Amino acid sequence: PRVCFQSLERLSESERKERSFHEKAVRVDMLDFDIWTIVFSVINILVLFFFLKKFLFGRVGAMLEKRAQMVQADMDQAKQKAAEAAERQTKLTVELRSCDSRIHLLSELEKELEGFSKAAKIVMQESERGTLRGVHGPVGKMIRTEDRYALAVETALGAHVGDIIVDTQDNGKDIFALLKRRDGGRGTLQPMDVIRPARLNGEPRGEAGYVGVCSDLVNCDKRYSAVIASLLGRTAVAETLTDAIAIARRHNNSFRIVTLDGQILNAGGSMTGGSAGKNTGILSRANELKRLREKRGDLEAQLSQTESQRRGDRGEPAGARQDSF
Repeated sequence: PRVCFQSLERLSESERKERSFHEKAVRVDMLDFDIWTIVFSVINILVLFFFLKKFLFGRVGAMLEKRAQMVQADMDQAKQKAAEAAERQTKLTVELRSCDSRIHLLSELEKELEGFSKAAKIVMQESERGTLRGVHGPVGKMIRTEDRYALAVETALGAHVGDIIVDTQDNGKDIFALLKRRDGGRGTLQPMDVIRPARLNGEPRGEAGYVGVCSDLVNCDKRYSAVIASLLGRTAVAETLTDAIAIARRHNNSFRIVTLDGQILNAGGSMTGGSAGKNTGILSRANELKRLREKRGDLEAQLSQTESQRRGDRGEPAGARQDSF
């Protein structure tokens, strides 16, 4: 019995060793399985991460690229607007300076009474100094007319464009004495106390090419209307020389006719014409000066608006649109 018992003990010990070995083998197999499970799980996670990264980054990249294109478009548009505004500002500045230069030139000509006689200049200079009284000014500076009629009116006035309008005949005493002392030449005065208006008889209204009576084509202060009517009220204005000749023939050359381009048919039939005289342009000069001053105001307003626009464009950041992803 003792031998059997020892044999059983050896058998049990052998089984325990075998069972222990088997358990270890099982644990190793399970450990291998767990490792491979982990490896495959990691691989799956990496694959999933790769695809997610590709998908997400692709979409985000597309959005970022679109946003960058929008910002670039805003910047390009802002640069273009700035360039256009700068070009417009430069053009307006140059035009304004040119306008100022022309205004200065014409103003100086007006101030110096360019185109008027020496006698008229001396009389006006002394009047401004206060040494002569009752002096109003040359006829050419007392009237205004449209550019279309300026040459005809100046031609009709002739040398009378420089006549000095005064209050009374008594003013002539001091004026003529001054001209004699200064060797200032001769001048003609138009005293408002004695001058009476004149009017064309048999006005050719409705006839082809007829424009009107010359005195009706000018504007002036009411105080000078009688003087202007006495100088221009008996002169008709026609469109062309052909029109003037036809009108004169129908009325037996009974009154003077001036054309818009400065040709004259005198009463009685004599004619005066050709190119404009060197002293013409007094009325058109005043009209041009008025237009230039109005134009200068418009240019200043446009330039101010352009400068404000440029300042506003510089204050607005590029890509200011609040677009979301």
